Amino acid sequence: MGGSISITGTAAVPDASFVVELRDAEETVAASLVVTADDCCTHSSFLSSLALDVSPGWYDVVAYNEGTADGSTQNEFRVQVEVRW
Repeated sequence: MGGSISITGTAAVPDASFVVELRDAEETVAASLVVTADDCCTHSSFLSSLALDVSPGWYDVVAYNEGTADGSTQNEFRVQVEVRW
């Protein structure tokens, strides 16, 4: 076990940061990371790596930003991935 996945793309989020989590089928967070884009409030690039220490199987990579007023989850985006070793 062990490895990483690259997290790359563009985002337009307040404070230029958002959270990326790897979640299992029970919605348990197996890995988490705060990603920072180049600029805030406009589409800008980001590149990061999420370290994995999980068993093989299906997971969801979930990205979202936290609301500036109350910390609530906003703009959640989910992609299913299969981890293989």
